[in-house]
Amino acid sequence: NLKIHAGTAFAEKFPDDRQFLQGSDGYAIRKQGKHLYVFAVQPRGILYGVYALLEKNAAIIWPRPNPEFEVFFQAEANLQFRQTDFRSRPVFQLREISRGGYGHQNKAYVFQNWQGRNGLNPHLPLHTGFNYPVWVQGATLGYGGSHRSWIGSAVQDDENFFPLIDGVRDKSIWRQPCYSYEKTAEVIAQNIRERIALLPGKELEYLMSTLADNWSVCACENCMKPIRLADGSLLEPKSPYAVKDPLFFSTRNFQMLNRVAELLAPDFPKLRLLTHAYIFAAEPPKIKVHPAIIPQYAAYPTRNERFPILSGKGAKISSYEPDVWARRFREWSQVKPDGLGIFGYYYTPCYNALADTAAADYRALAEFGGIYGHTEGFPVDGEELSEWEMDAIEKWVIAKLLWDPKQDPAELREQYIGKVYGEAAVPMREFHQLIVKIWHEADEDFFVNCHSATAPLFREFFIKTRLVPKARGLLVQAEKMAREPQRRVLLQRMLKKFDQLQSSLGQHRVPVVEESTQEWTEVSSTHWEKSLLFKNFMKVSDWRSFARDTVAEQQTQASFMQDGEFLYIRVQAFDSDPSAVVVVPFQQQPCFPNGDRVELLFGTRPRLYVALGPNGTFYSRPELSQW
Repeated sequence: NLKIHAGTAFAEKFPDDRQFLQGSDGYAIRKQGKHLYVFAVQPRGILYGVYALLEKNAAIIWPRPNPEFEVFFQAEANLQFRQTDFRSRPVFQLREISRGGYGHQNKAYVFQNWQGRNGLNPHLPLHTGFNYPVWVQGATLGYGGSHRSWIGSAVQDDENFFPLIDGVRDKSIWRQPCYSYEKTAEVIAQNIRERIALLPGKELEYLMSTLADNWSVCACENCMKPIRLADGSLLEPKSPYAVKDPLFFSTRNFQMLNRVAELLAPDFPKLRLLTHAYIFAAEPPKIKVHPAIIPQYAAYPTRNERFPILSGKGAKISSYEPDVWARRFREWSQVKPDGLGIFGYYYTPCYNALADTAAADYRALAEFGGIYGHTEGFPVDGEELSEWEMDAIEKWVIAKLLWDPKQDPAELREQYIGKVYGEAAVPMREFHQLIVKIWHEADEDFFVNCHSATAPLFREFFIKTRLVPKARGLLVQAEKMAREPQRRVLLQRMLKKFDQLQSSLGQHRVPVVEESTQEWTEVSSTHWEKSLLFKNFMKVSDWRSFARDTVAEQQTQASFMQDGEFLYIRVQAFDSDPSAVVVVPFQQQPCFPNGDRVELLFGTRPRLYVALGPNGTFYSRPELSQW
């Protein structure tokens, strides 16, 4: 029998692998006779190694955080370990998906289980206590907070910590502090020291001090003084507002952070200080940044996420120069050639191929010597239908890219499709390929980012392209092919979410009623009860003005069903006084039914307009040969 050994001690048996893994939480797998070794130089690497060993040798995958779908596998009577000679170290030292929707819940471990199984090591927010179930699944030990939150209660006795905005000290916690006040950096550093002292006997791996999420900055006399640069020149302020002078205030921000790092370095030489290069601080400063500081470059909020940062493509929604995000990314790589991070926004509330964008950006970060890969915005994956029903595959691929961005997103999608969809892989492969095609073929100016609304995205990708029937048909086909109960439920949820989006845009699926071929002429047939029914119509303003959502006094009900070849429509127009209905005399030729009538507009190409009235009056454009 094969004996499996896992632990850091076994790295001593393989000095070449041990050297390769130094400074990382990577892993190695080696087999010697009847012994299989999973080892690393950091304990966390053992976790990743075990999961990698299983992924390479079994039909298993951890696709989603949702406990109902957290693992898909194919049962095997005898598991054969055929791939037992490999090693891997992650490209980025820190790999994180933040704001998973679980941060303020007791079930944070649910999201971390998914991250850890897919090679991620996000930070454990120690200010909420030591969450062992999260830590044991690969989370790093770290603290996070804004500059202002690190200052804490010191502001109660000293208003000089607050920024001077338009002549008034703004005492909101959601503001940047006064950067030039000498106590700002000192108090932040001191409070960091006190927090580190509370650690549960383990080494802190990094901490974070970052901007408040806005453009507010201090414009006091000292903050507005010119900044002396290394070459002796002066960086002059152009405005007291960061939105008009991001370079000056970014430099002020990193000037203060440098001081914090300098105060901490003597006692904590290995400590890494993460911060956001975000909003105005996205502009690279004109000073050197302390080696301990890791800026997380955030190309936000005006970038089109359909395209990589360095491509310069896509419409912009700001007055910035067209290549602002590419320029800043390159300049940051020069400011921090060995310690840059990226703060990603690879999410949007609709079907997407964002993994393609993330792959390009992560590769660029790796080439720039970056050490921190990131994205945010993955919601809770629970009982309620969510974005996971639309793009779980992209989220999984992005997680895998954070370990090694050189991987091909198309090949990763293929792994996901084969292991998750199993016997239903063929139609689901076509479904996901369709989404990738739609994503890349949309007009270049069509803007998508994390704040996009679902409706316009679904309309652009599916309705305008007339691909709703094809996409839905593939989901229906896959659901019918699924034999394994877990897989069937997953596909049913995906289909239900698709239908929800379609219905929310006023698009409804007309049911197939086989009996409709013979029964449609019978107005009272019970088969009409199987049809799609619209009722409770509202008044629409014409030459009269009606209040919004005014229900019509005389109700109408419209029913629709089909048999696969013909669409059948029944309209029941109720009237409290039938004698008052305007009836045009019967005419042999098409005649527009002036007066009471039913109007139908079909979204065909060209569009078809039909009007029907009492006594057989009928009119259409373009003209129909038969009706």
